Amino acid sequence: IERVCRNLPPLDVAIMNAGLGIFQNAFDLLDDNINEMIDVNVRAPMLMTRRLSQSMIKRKKGHIIFIGSQAGKVATRKASIYAATKHAITGFANGLRMELAPFDVKVTAIYPGPIDTPFLQKVDATNAYRKSIEK
Repeated sequence: IERVCRNLPPLDVAIMNAGLGIFQNAFDLLDDNINEMIDVNVRAPMLMTRRLSQSMIKRKKGHIIFIGSQAGKVATRKASIYAATKHAITGFANGLRMELAPFDVKVTAIYPGPIDTPFLQKVDATNAYRKSIEK
């Protein structure tokens, strides 16, 4: 993260869109699965934001956008850990919005529902969920 941020020009907008979901009961997940979801869905956006916001604060200009998930607002079976990581981003974005407001740096969180992407295809191998939302 440090190397990537160091090589970027000052950004006016940063979109935090990484996401990883491993959908199993929490008690069935391996520690590595949980750590991986936390690293991708929580730690990476927080660490990127900390670094990228520095130049926005100095310039008093910028907008950080987090792509969350409805799963962070409404948990479902076999998604408790994923939901927790997305809920963490909600809390982070809401607090960060207040912290960056004095510097005219905006923070937005977007909570889309399911989107027909390879991510959805991976977690819905039977297509049952996709068929239910097509109706």
